[in-house]
Amino acid sequence: MAVTTQRAVYAGLLSDLKGISGVHDDFIFMTPVPLFVQADKTVIQLIPGVPNITTEDVGLGLVEEDFKIAVWTQVWLDQTGHSTQKMTNSTYGVMALMNTVRQLMIQSTANGTATVQVRWISGSVPQETADAPGWIYYEDTYRVGYEITWS
Repeated sequence: MAVTTQRAVYAGLLSDLKGISGVHDDFIFMTPVPLFVQADKTVIQLIPGVPNITTEDVGLGLVEEDFKIAVWTQVWLDQTGHSTQKMTNSTYGVMALMNTVRQLMIQSTANGTATVQVRWISGSVPQETADAPGWIYYEDTYRVGYEITWS
């Protein structure tokens, strides 16, 4: 683990996420706003954070940065409980995918670029959004640390 850049850390995190089975790489992306097409059933969104430099002097610095990962899934309200099962099913539901993402991210080194391994900060409950009817998401917050140089 050596001096790196924010871009390299996020490229490493994205590479780690693309190792998840069951979600096509085209539906795992880094953007502050989710992008949906009709073919999507599940989307994993990496949301970059704002770097917090913990060293004030010129030279080598440790940056700690909080970032978010949102797992989106289509859930249409129905009368037979299929939407509830899609969210909670321990084998096929979105909670199973969220658990896989959490297990993958905790202690990740962002493909070898992080100085301080990824730590889970907080999670969420299913959220609906008016901007994307029929979609819900779970959003977790993580923290990663990496070294930079500046003058």
